[in-house]
Amino acid sequence: MLLTSMLNLDIPAHLQRAFEQRALSVNAIKDGDSAFIGKTLHAGRGAVVKCIKIDRHIQAERYAFNAMRSREGRGKEHIVKLYDEFPVNEQHCFVLEDIGGCTLDKYAKDKSSETKASPLRIIFHKLIRGVIYLHSIGVAHGDIKPQNIIVKEVGALFWRDVDVRIIDFDHAKPANTPSTSYGTLPYRPPESFQFEPTDPKPYDTWTIGATLYEAMSGRLPFSKLLNERKDPESFTLRMRQLSPRKAHADLFPVCEEYHDNMRYGALTDVVEELMAFSPKERPSLADVLGRL
Repeated sequence: MLLTSMLNLDIPAHLQRAFEQRALSVNAIKDGDSAFIGKTLHAGRGAVVKCIKIDRHIQAERYAFNAMRSREGRGKEHIVKLYDEFPVNEQHCFVLEDIGGCTLDKYAKDKSSETKASPLRIIFHKLIRGVIYLHSIGVAHGDIKPQNIIVKEVGALFWRDVDVRIIDFDHAKPANTPSTSYGTLPYRPPESFQFEPTDPKPYDTWTIGATLYEAMSGRLPFSKLLNERKDPESFTLRMRQLSPRKAHADLFPVCEEYHDNMRYGALTDVVEELMAFSPKERPSLADVLGRL
């Protein structure tokens, strides 16, 4: 959602009129099939404008932010803040916090394996705390992946911290109701490929593990299957046929590469637990938090 380079894009006329009515000066970044994205200022603070075009994504985003509106709690500071929202024709615009920084995939790619282990611990501690908060108010994110996590290093030269924000609630849903709404293909857990309602909390747990797996190793989960079967239908069929033994064989040799590195030992253990094949075997996020 947050991009560092501005593109010279025209703003659609209906959105431009709506922005002018709210005294928003917006620089367009992206106008895709599902949303228009721009950068602006809100009360003197950097902000992102996200105008969603798909109704089910609008409803999901509004559901999540409505649930958060009056519910405080530890971990909420790691969720992107909503400043304003308004409908524009069939679209719905959200004015959101912009902390700067970059998405987790870019952050991890720009770090060497020697320098990213320590910040990854900080990032995932905060990510998990944010998801625990969401689950506590009855919201499952539904699409956790590196592109939906914004990170920004802060602090002095000899003391560095990392700000973390969870963004994009296009697939949010009630956390306590089985669902057939799924997020991004490579990060989905095995049970979601059976086309039966899945428990959203273990679903989020798997996607946290898949996100850490990629940030740590630079590889997508089941990248071998993805490379062998490039079209989504073939990949989905292979995932439906996946056994626990095959899943372990595909995923965890990568973890073993990192396990002997003292910087990564605990992280690889956490990945294996979060990505347990059976949703019933995945640990509580509170338990994982205590070991990061």
